[in-house]
Amino acid sequence: MDYIRIGGFSLFFVAVASWHGGALAKAPVTTVPLIEKTQFRPMKFLLGTWDCTGRTSGNPVAFKERQRWEIGPSRNWIVETITPQNRPAAVGKMTYDSSASKWVFLYTNPRGGYEVWTSAGWNAGKQVWNSRFFGNEKVRNYHDYTIARLSDAEYSVLFSFADTRGRTITVQEQCALRAR
Repeated sequence: MDYIRIGGFSLFFVAVASWHGGALAKAPVTTVPLIEKTQFRPMKFLLGTWDCTGRTSGNPVAFKERQRWEIGPSRNWIVETITPQNRPAAVGKMTYDSSASKWVFLYTNPRGGYEVWTSAGWNAGKQVWNSRFFGNEKVRNYHDYTIARLSDAEYSVLFSFADTRGRTITVQEQCALRAR
């Protein structure tokens, strides 16, 4: 019997299987449940590029950084790129965990450090994040990290941490939205 071979697959096989009443087993259809898209409305004001200036307790010299917030490709994360003056950039990702009813923020820095923060959300214009620092930094643990929304174009940050010598370091930062 003559038959045609295409890419190692025989049309003869298809013809015979069809002639036998479609005896080929059909693969079960598996549907993957869609992930509910995160509702970023409470955080939407962060989207854009911000210029930030801050101070650390015990250091009279101000630091500067630029923060860029954007919705990530999957549309389930807000991605923050933090570019400090004279240092490599760090990246954070924020989403809402509806099963835990908490906002979650994952942060990584170029030195191998990472943090996991959670927050119940906004209350009276402020959002308090509870965090845990991991990785190769000289930080023992963070105390509450508070973001205060001052307007649609300005927010402030206040947090403290304990260094490896047990000293508490406080950081204050002001951020202003760059003109679009």
